[in-house]
Formats: sequence, structure tokens, C-alpha cells
Amino acid sequence: MIVDITNETLKQIKNPRLADYAAIYLRIFDDFMQQVAASGIAVDSEDYSEETAKRIARLQQKGAILRNSDRSIYINAISPACVACQKGIGSATFFTSLQCHRHCYYCFNPNQVDYEYFQQNKRTPAQELDQIQAAGQRVDYLALTGGEPLLHKVEATQFFQTASDTFPQAHTRLYTTGDHANEETLQQLQAAGLEEIRFSIRMHDLAKGHRLTFERIALAKQYIPTVMVEMPILPGTLTEMKAVLLELEALDIHSINLLEFCYPFTNPQSFNERAFKVKKRPFHI
Repeated sequence: MIVDITNETLKQIKNPRLADYAAIYLRIFDDFMQQVAASGIAVDSEDYSEETAKRIARLQQKGAILRNSDRSIYINAISPACVACQKGIGSATFFTSLQCHRHCYYCFNPNQVDYEYFQQNKRTPAQELDQIQAAGQRVDYLALTGGEPLLHKVEATQFFQTASDTFPQAHTRLYTTGDHANEETLQQLQAAGLEEIRFSIRMHDLAKGHRLTFERIALAKQYIPTVMVEMPILPGTLTEMKAVLLELEALDIHSINLLEFCYPFTNPQSFNERAFKVKKRPFHI
């Protein structure tokens, strides 16, 4: 039986050495939560773990497949890259720069090493692939992300062409907002061997913004074998989310990855304005 370590359950541990060892991680957790609160965001006082467990159980009863200790749930279809991500063996993700024309308040990129530097400077991911091949390493799943990778269309096309030439067995994917995925660009990516493209949809965009993304998704289906959407779920957007899912179903995309909405330790005022709070126990220990 696996039991979460809390101040209450810690008292139930009879083995003194085990209790001391468990207390170390409890102190780490408490320190982490203090840092979260000190960043300026509120921590929820309610614990929804019991309700969450019941909902997961209902999903499983309806045929959903649970993965990664019930942290990942899927039905119908899943990208092979998502399956590979469970272990990460033979997978690699690259970026040209961290520049992006969008400024999502929940973006994690500002936490990346050398974020400011790569706002102004670029890497050469195609050359990095050549270096990996020269080192004799095998890669089976390759991705290009950003920032917005299609702000650098030449480099993006070169990356996937190099991937096709040096690692022909590798599954390739691209993450994009879709704003720069016009027909000419999609044709170039198709010729370079891109296998999968993942669009992001911002729930706080107006309907006009959503419509443009839907149009780009429909266009991509003409050129890229696997077209997906990957996006976080914003609290309080259930009605809008249902409408988005119906649109995507009508477009007959491969699948949609619904990500847990996270706090990136930046822009606490944006989260507070929306009354968003960090879960009482965001991690199990």
C-alpha cells in the first residue's frame, strides 16, 4: 500500500529510521510550498485529491487508458512520441531560439537557462543533429520547439531535412502556434519529411483568433501526416473548451493533448487576477 507522506501519516511510521528519512522529504515539500507562496500566488486550502481519484476511476470504467501512475489518461489515439516520452530514451527536442510573438502569461520559457540570451540569439539545431550522428548516438524521436519555431522558417526546414537525412528512422514533430504555418511553409515542411505537427490554442483568445488556428489546422492536414493540438486547460473555460473539441472533431485531427494548467513562477498577478490558486498538494511524496 502506498501512502502519501503528510504531517499526519508521518506519525504512523513505526520505524524510526524510516520516519527520519520520510521527514526529510516532508521538510523539502514544506520549503517548496513556502517558496510558491512567497512568489506571490495563493495556495488553495481545499484538497481535491479524493474527488480527482473518483473522476479518474469513472474515466477508467468508461474505457480510458491510464498511464504513468494515472497521471496520463488517453482514449482512442496517442502519438508514438508521447509513448516514447514515458522513458525519454532515444528522444531529443531542439529549438532555434526562444523568441515568440505571443506572450502567454502561463508560459514556462522564462525559466529556461539563458532565456534572455536566446531571445536575441539563435542555435543551429540542424548542426546539432549532425554532431549527434557523428558521435554515434541513435535517436528515434526528434522535435523542434521554441519560442515559436516558425519565426525561423529556413532553420526549421533545414532541421527536418537534416533529421530525414541523418536519422531516417526517427519520428519527427513540430510545435507551433500555427500563426506562421501558411501553405508555402507547410509544403516545405512536408518536403523536408515532417511527420507530426502540434498546434497550440489559447483559450483566452477571441473567436477570431481561434478561427485562424482552425483554418491553419485544416490546411496542415493537406500536407502533414499527423496533425494534433496540444494545449493547457484553463479553469473556468468548460463551455469554450467543449466548443473547441467539437471544432477539432469536425476537422478530424489525429488527437489532442490536454495539459495540466501550471504556474510557471512568473506573472503571479495574472493568476491572482483570475483567482487561480496552486493546488494544496501539487506533488505526491
